[in-house]
Amino acid sequence: MRLMRVVISTLVVGLIMACTSGSAGQVATPSPQTYEQLAARPLKLPVVAAGQACPASAITLLGGTAPRVGTSVRFGFGIRADGSMWPSGSYAFNKTVWDFSGPPWLRDVLLRGSRLDGDGKLFFGGNGITSGAGAGITVIDSKGGVVPFYPRLRLPVDSNAAFYLYPTAAGCFAIQADSDAFSEVVVFRAV
Repeated sequence: MRLMRVVISTLVVGLIMACTSGSAGQVATPSPQTYEQLAARPLKLPVVAAGQACPASAITLLGGTAPRVGTSVRFGFGIRADGSMWPSGSYAFNKTVWDFSGPPWLRDVLLRGSRLDGDGKLFFGGNGITSGAGAGITVIDSKGGVVPFYPRLRLPVDSNAAFYLYPTAAGCFAIQADSDAFSEVVVFRAV
Protein backbone atom coordinates (compact mmCIF):
# COMPACT_ATOMS: atom_id res chain seq x y z
CA MET A 1 0.00 0.00 0.00
CA ARG A 2 2.78 2.41 0.93
CA LEU A 3 4.66 1.60 -2.29
CA MET A 4 1.49 2.33 -4.26
CA ARG A 5 1.16 5.77 -2.63
CA VAL A 6 4.78 6.59 -3.45
CA VAL A 7 4.30 5.52 -7.09
CA ILE A 8 1.07 7.54 -7.43
CA SER A 9 2.68 10.60 -5.78
CA THR A 10 5.68 10.34 -8.12
CA LEU A 11 3.39 10.10 -11.14
CA VAL A 12 1.33 13.11 -10.03
CA VAL A 13 4.45 15.22 -9.40
CA GLY A 14 5.86 14.15 -12.78
CA LEU A 15 2.61 15.03 -14.53
CA ILE A 16 2.53 18.48 -12.90
CA MET A 17 6.14 19.14 -13.87
CA ALA A 18 5.52 18.00 -17.44
CA CYS A 19 2.49 20.28 -17.76
CA THR A 20 4.23 23.34 -16.36
CA SER A 21 7.81 22.93 -17.59
CA GLY A 22 7.01 24.12 -21.11
CA SER A 23 5.57 27.40 -19.81
CA ALA A 24 8.35 28.31 -17.39
CA GLY A 25 10.03 31.49 -18.59
CA GLN A 26 7.44 31.97 -21.33
CA VAL A 27 4.95 34.08 -19.43
CA ALA A 28 3.45 36.58 -21.84
CA THR A 29 3.85 40.20 -20.82
CA PRO A 30 1.63 42.79 -22.44
CA SER A 31 3.41 45.16 -24.77
CA PRO A 32 3.43 48.80 -23.68
CA GLN A 33 0.47 50.81 -24.86
CA THR A 34 0.97 53.83 -27.07
CA TYR A 35 -0.36 57.22 -26.05
CA GLU A 36 -3.07 56.85 -28.67
CA GLN A 37 -4.16 53.57 -27.06
CA LEU A 38 -4.14 55.22 -23.63
CA ALA A 39 -6.18 58.13 -25.03
CA ALA A 40 -8.76 55.65 -26.35
CA ARG A 41 -9.56 54.54 -22.81
CA PRO A 42 -12.83 56.02 -21.58
CA LEU A 43 -12.72 58.86 -19.08
CA LYS A 44 -14.07 57.60 -15.75
CA LEU A 45 -14.67 60.91 -14.03
CA PRO A 46 -17.22 61.29 -11.23
CA VAL A 47 -20.41 63.22 -11.84
CA VAL A 48 -20.87 66.27 -9.63
CA ALA A 49 -24.10 68.27 -9.80
CA ALA A 50 -23.87 72.06 -9.87
CA GLY A 51 -23.76 73.38 -6.32
CA GLN A 52 -22.75 70.00 -4.86
CA ALA A 53 -19.54 69.84 -2.79
CA CYS A 54 -16.43 68.92 -4.77
CA PRO A 55 -15.24 65.44 -3.70
CA ALA A 56 -11.57 66.51 -3.78
CA SER A 57 -8.99 63.77 -3.43
CA ALA A 58 -7.14 63.48 -0.14
CA ILE A 59 -4.10 65.72 0.25
CA THR A 60 -0.81 64.72 1.82
CA LEU A 61 2.21 66.85 2.60
CA LEU A 62 5.47 65.51 1.23
CA GLY A 63 8.52 67.05 2.78
CA GLY A 64 6.32 69.62 4.51
CA THR A 65 6.14 71.87 1.46
CA ALA A 66 4.25 70.31 -1.46
CA PRO A 67 0.63 69.30 -0.97
CA ARG A 68 0.04 66.22 -3.14
CA VAL A 69 -3.05 64.36 -4.29
CA GLY A 70 -3.14 60.95 -5.95
CA THR A 71 -1.77 57.51 -5.27
CA SER A 72 0.16 56.06 -8.24
CA VAL A 73 1.11 59.45 -9.61
CA ARG A 74 0.93 62.35 -7.16
CA PHE A 75 0.27 65.96 -8.11
CA GLY A 76 1.31 68.98 -6.08
CA PHE A 77 -0.39 72.27 -6.86
CA GLY A 78 1.85 74.39 -4.66
CA ILE A 79 0.79 77.16 -2.31
CA ARG A 80 -0.01 80.55 -3.83
CA ALA A 81 0.67 83.95 -2.27
CA ASP A 82 -2.88 84.14 -0.88
CA GLY A 83 -2.29 80.90 1.08
CA SER A 84 -4.55 78.69 -1.02
CA MET A 85 -3.12 75.60 -2.66
CA TRP A 86 -5.56 74.97 -5.48
CA PRO A 87 -5.25 76.09 -9.10
CA SER A 88 -6.98 79.33 -10.03
CA GLY A 89 -9.80 79.31 -12.55
CA SER A 90 -9.14 81.10 -15.81
CA TYR A 91 -5.46 81.66 -15.07
CA ALA A 92 -2.89 79.94 -17.22
CA PHE A 93 0.17 79.36 -15.17
CA ASN A 94 -0.87 77.05 -12.36
CA LYS A 95 2.41 75.18 -11.98
CA THR A 96 1.80 71.57 -11.04
CA VAL A 97 4.55 69.26 -9.87
CA TRP A 98 4.31 65.49 -9.91
CA ASP A 99 6.07 62.34 -8.78
CA PHE A 100 5.48 58.60 -8.79
CA SER A 101 4.76 56.77 -5.57
CA GLY A 102 5.85 53.47 -7.12
CA PRO A 103 8.86 52.17 -9.00
CA PRO A 104 10.40 54.36 -11.68
CA TRP A 105 9.26 52.00 -14.45
CA LEU A 106 5.89 53.78 -14.52
CA ARG A 107 7.01 56.15 -17.25
CA ASP A 108 4.30 56.27 -19.91
CA VAL A 109 1.46 58.27 -18.41
CA LEU A 110 -1.18 60.27 -20.27
CA LEU A 111 -3.13 63.05 -18.53
CA ARG A 112 -6.62 64.21 -19.51
CA GLY A 113 -9.23 66.08 -17.53
CA SER A 114 -12.43 68.03 -17.36
CA ARG A 115 -14.67 70.14 -15.17
CA LEU A 116 -17.15 68.02 -13.23
CA ASP A 117 -19.75 70.49 -11.95
CA GLY A 118 -20.56 72.75 -14.89
CA ASP A 119 -19.21 74.40 -17.99
CA GLY A 120 -15.48 74.78 -18.31
CA LYS A 121 -12.52 72.80 -19.55
CA LEU A 122 -9.13 71.75 -18.29
CA PHE A 123 -6.05 72.21 -20.46
CA PHE A 124 -2.41 71.22 -19.99
CA GLY A 125 0.78 73.02 -20.96
CA GLY A 126 4.47 72.22 -20.92
CA ASN A 127 6.68 69.55 -22.45
CA GLY A 128 5.05 66.30 -23.43
CA ILE A 129 2.17 67.33 -25.66
CA THR A 130 1.18 64.19 -27.55
CA SER A 131 0.79 64.13 -31.29
CA GLY A 132 -2.84 64.27 -32.29
CA ALA A 133 -3.80 66.02 -29.07
CA GLY A 134 -5.91 68.40 -31.10
CA ALA A 135 -6.12 72.11 -30.87
CA GLY A 136 -6.48 73.54 -27.45
CA ILE A 137 -6.28 77.17 -26.54
CA THR A 138 -3.56 79.79 -26.55
CA VAL A 139 -2.93 82.18 -23.70
CA ILE A 140 -0.86 85.35 -23.63
CA ASP A 141 1.70 85.25 -20.82
CA SER A 142 2.85 88.23 -18.75
CA LYS A 143 5.63 89.01 -21.26
CA GLY A 144 3.30 88.96 -24.28
CA GLY A 145 4.28 85.49 -25.46
CA VAL A 146 1.73 83.05 -26.82
CA VAL A 147 1.52 79.85 -24.77
CA PRO A 148 -0.40 76.82 -26.10
CA PHE A 149 -2.48 74.55 -23.87
CA TYR A 150 -3.93 71.19 -24.93
CA PRO A 151 -6.63 68.75 -23.80
CA ARG A 152 -4.09 66.02 -22.99
CA LEU A 153 -0.47 65.73 -21.94
CA ARG A 154 2.17 63.03 -21.73
CA LEU A 155 3.86 63.38 -18.37
CA PRO A 156 7.02 65.30 -19.18
CA VAL A 157 9.52 62.76 -17.86
CA ASP A 158 12.34 64.59 -19.60
CA SER A 159 11.67 67.84 -17.74
CA ASN A 160 11.77 69.08 -14.17
CA ALA A 161 8.67 67.05 -13.23
CA ALA A 162 6.34 70.00 -13.69
CA PHE A 163 3.60 71.07 -16.07
CA TYR A 164 0.94 73.78 -16.16
CA LEU A 165 -2.83 73.58 -15.75
CA TYR A 166 -5.33 75.95 -17.28
CA PRO A 167 -8.82 75.53 -15.80
CA THR A 168 -11.09 77.81 -17.82
CA ALA A 169 -13.36 78.51 -14.84
CA ALA A 170 -13.52 78.06 -11.10
CA GLY A 171 -15.13 74.80 -10.04
CA CYS A 172 -14.59 71.10 -9.46
CA PHE A 173 -12.16 69.40 -11.87
CA ALA A 174 -10.58 65.99 -12.33
CA ILE A 175 -7.42 64.70 -13.95
CA GLN A 176 -7.35 61.12 -15.22
CA ALA A 177 -3.87 59.61 -15.41
CA ASP A 178 -3.62 56.52 -17.61
CA SER A 179 -0.67 54.14 -17.84
CA ASP A 180 -0.10 50.48 -18.64
CA ALA A 181 -0.01 49.85 -14.90
CA PHE A 182 -2.91 52.01 -13.68
CA SER A 183 -5.77 54.36 -14.44
CA GLU A 184 -6.30 56.92 -11.70
CA VAL A 185 -8.60 59.91 -11.21
CA VAL A 186 -7.62 62.87 -9.02
CA VAL A 187 -10.32 65.43 -8.14
CA PHE A 188 -9.45 69.00 -7.15
CA ARG A 189 -11.01 72.45 -6.84
CA ALA A 190 -10.05 75.42 -8.98
CA VAL A 191 -10.80 78.64 -7.11
